[in-house]
Amino acid sequence: MPVFQENNLDFSGRLIWETAPAFDLAGSDAYPFIIKESGRFNARPKFFSKREGADGHLLLYTQSGKGLLQYRDGEYDLAPGSTALIDCNEYHEYRTFDGANGHWAFYWLHFFGDQLSLYKQLIFRGPFSVFDLGGAPLPMLENVLKALPLCDPQSMAALSDAVHGIIMLLVKAARPSQRAGKDGESAPKQKIMEALAYIKANYWHALVLEHVAGHVNLSTYYFIRAFKKYTGMTPYRFLIVERVNVAKQLLQTTDMQVYEISVMVGFRSDSHFVKTFKSIAGVTPLAYRLRLQG
Repeated sequence: MPVFQENNLDFSGRLIWETAPAFDLAGSDAYPFIIKESGRFNARPKFFSKREGADGHLLLYTQSGKGLLQYRDGEYDLAPGSTALIDCNEYHEYRTFDGANGHWAFYWLHFFGDQLSLYKQLIFRGPFSVFDLGGAPLPMLENVLKALPLCDPQSMAALSDAVHGIIMLLVKAARPSQRAGKDGESAPKQKIMEALAYIKANYWHALVLEHVAGHVNLSTYYFIRAFKKYTGMTPYRFLIVERVNVAKQLLQTTDMQVYEISVMVGFRSDSHFVKTFKSIAGVTPLAYRLRLQG
């Protein structure tokens, strides 16, 4: 589908529009989310933007005033604190709301993430919704605007973490209340899906099992049993397999040394990484790379 875009950029005051500098995307698979552009607009009455057929996703957060979003055959008011997550491939239109006295101040992120589909299953369990997150996303959005022009590895990791933080706010806002079982806990499949998403987005960290279980409001013992029931493996095994899968991508798409990849995907030593990689992939990382090249 060709990209369609039409804009009337009616702004006032200070305009912020940051674009990621050109950089080699070969190693970008190491980051769950990659931000292409971000900004803060002070929109006046005639502002609007229409788009369809573009890659990635758009996140809109209203700071003040009011906007109007047309998306998926519906219209949604974008009041202060509201946050919308939009697939840029689908037709969408957003504009200053007619009754907002010509004012709509909002932040926006245009980003990519292969893992987003799992999060969207948690956020949109029914029809599309816009969520009120209050002022919680503001610090993360401000950090994005500061870090995006740098685009070094450390900044890219921080940018990915910022997007993940906002996505998790949406997940929590969309989470329905659960009726507890007789032991005060419940572990529906959606909670395990949320845990999977959390692990995949934080695979390079030294994750603590109790923290992951607490993230989805389950006891550690109950979480381990439920996780293995739905995935067929323990949380630790899932984490290690995820690290090896990312390492495979880096071996295939970059010229990074094996020891560099081992650190990037969360191993404390390259010897442990090589041993673990071979136990899962059947060959060492170097042999895996050579096999792809030959």
